[in-house]
Amino acid sequence: MERESTMQKGKICRHKFIRVILAALLTAALVLTGCSQSQEPDPATARTDSMQLYYLNQDGTTIFGVGFTPRSENRDRIIDELLAELNREDLSSDRVSPLAGYTITGYHVNKHMLSLDVSEGFQKLDYITQTLDRAALVSTLCQVTGVEAVGFLVDGEDLRDSKGQPYGFMTPDQFAKGMGTNIQDYEKTTIRLYFANEAGTMLVPVTRTEFYNTNIPLEQFVLEQLILGPRSEGSYPSIPASTKLTGVTSRDGICYVSLDSSFAAENFTASPEAVIYSIVNTLTELNGINKVQISIGDPPEASFRDSIALGAALERKLDLIEGYTAPEAGGAAPEPQAPAVN
Repeated sequence: MERESTMQKGKICRHKFIRVILAALLTAALVLTGCSQSQEPDPATARTDSMQLYYLNQDGTTIFGVGFTPRSENRDRIIDELLAELNREDLSSDRVSPLAGYTITGYHVNKHMLSLDVSEGFQKLDYITQTLDRAALVSTLCQVTGVEAVGFLVDGEDLRDSKGQPYGFMTPDQFAKGMGTNIQDYEKTTIRLYFANEAGTMLVPVTRTEFYNTNIPLEQFVLEQLILGPRSEGSYPSIPASTKLTGVTSRDGICYVSLDSSFAAENFTASPEAVIYSIVNTLTELNGINKVQISIGDPPEASFRDSIALGAALERKLDLIEGYTAPEAGGAAPEPQAPAVN
């Protein structure tokens, strides 16, 4: 009996000891938890850059990101913060705002698509600056949760490219794949285009300064500009906007131009001679091109409208240029004067 009583007393002591240890551990845990909850976070480690604000560099050749953490967690307020930061007047000297030269008049989000309303000044920007501005804004705003793509509106209408096609909604990966941010692919050039006069019987020279993508032949770019038509009064389209190029190559001073068979059936407002020589005179303005050979369809047509033979390369025709005066015998041919169009 005494032995059993001693064993029971031993068990009770052990149980009390275990309970004391557990209570001590629990108290320590609560103290530590309380301390961790009441301790203020270190601002240097708790506030990290969660987004990138994208700016243009001073040379206007690329965009780059600068870390930024919005104060708000609300989608629209974050957008407001990002746009306000990009539009600050006290920017560092190494960066240019993508909002320079125009203003954002409003925006709205519909089904994760953000539409920015921009002022008319946006359309007056040169091609590269406008492309970089779009890239910077799209790359910045698509980081906002709930924004998957960004579109641009001018006076409520979709922003359009040089061919009149709407850009639509854009995502950052479009620019990352070389659709604009790789400015080394673009070059500034001055070109002379020959459009028709009002009667459609003579050619009017027009000079433009443009940026073009050097990944395509300059000859192709020039013809695409000719197809787009004139931008100002005094000259008229020489070839329809629906013209389809199927090939443009140059070799040994001759530019070979292939047009879709539908070109022969187009409704032209200019004479056959003005149509063909608007192409010839325009291309022979380029260095290294002395003649142009045009083919229409496959197999190619022998002539255009039964009046212009297409079997051989054609030289430029100066007497079709409005205002051109033939030089006197032995004199040098004067250069046709062309109005500049930006």
